[in-house]
Amino acid sequence: NMVLQTKSTKRGVVSIDLDETWMYHQIHGLSSLDDSKAGPVMQKGLKRFVQIMDDLQIPATIFVVGKEIAKTDNQMTLLQNVTLETHEIANHSMNHPYQFHLLSFKKKREEILLAAQEIENVTKKKVNGFRAPGYQFDSETFSLLQEMNYHYDASLLPSLPYYFARRIILQWYALQKRNSHSHRGHIKNFFHKSNPRRISNHFWQLPIGTFPYLRIPCIGTTLAMLPKKLIQPICRHTFAKNSYFDIEFHGLDFLDVKKDDIEPQLVSLHKELQKSIEQRLELFFLVLKEFKRRYEIRTIADHVSSLESSI
Repeated sequence: NMVLQTKSTKRGVVSIDLDETWMYHQIHGLSSLDDSKAGPVMQKGLKRFVQIMDDLQIPATIFVVGKEIAKTDNQMTLLQNVTLETHEIANHSMNHPYQFHLLSFKKKREEILLAAQEIENVTKKKVNGFRAPGYQFDSETFSLLQEMNYHYDASLLPSLPYYFARRIILQWYALQKRNSHSHRGHIKNFFHKSNPRRISNHFWQLPIGTFPYLRIPCIGTTLAMLPKKLIQPICRHTFAKNSYFDIEFHGLDFLDVKKDDIEPQLVSLHKELQKSIEQRLELFFLVLKEFKRRYEIRTIADHVSSLESSI
């Protein structure tokens, strides 16, 4: 594998995983939600996210679950709010199985293929990228994606603190007899360097950004917890270190606890949701404004094209 060396161009990505609220109930072992109807992430969260991206004129990479985009109401929302010429729609599996890496080869293929069919049916564009649920990737997944002519995988989160935090939480849930669908994953997947890796001709793996030193994930959950006055110095320091950086959000980051019908149990487990939607949107706007000053922000597919052509 070839690791990209630092170049003068600083490549930035803003991505979002549109995990619906019923998926979080599965993670936390909470009472199951009705997953047959369109939920608040696709109906409300997506609109707020796209609004910020469009206000700042930032192209986003949007990872969609096939089961959700198959719903007519969600298709309408996506097409009405997302400019497909600007933003990229990528594959986040068909059913969002948290133990994706433990599925059989046949099941993995099915999860990727069916989701792509649902997405392409709506966007009329070929899907070029994939992010596995729970950052759970393996060599089988790479083989399948290359066989299907994907250009990249974006499942890498090079953060050991995240791995150990998830492991501790899952052990705690097990003691409480809560049936979580999540899985700690392979520790080696959280060890990688935070540079794009060329896996083979025309196929890359792109990492999610982390803060320096401790490598805590630079995702909506952590950004929402930052004090407003520390945003600029933290961002300045974080963004100075990397030639490639992906700020990852989740649809949940853009939900309004008062208006969007979120179960109190879920809110109590996500401290960031205890900040008002206005506070979170303001923080995200400040971070992204600073990010735009320091990086050339494109979709992941566009960056992969330029990486490939620069070899």
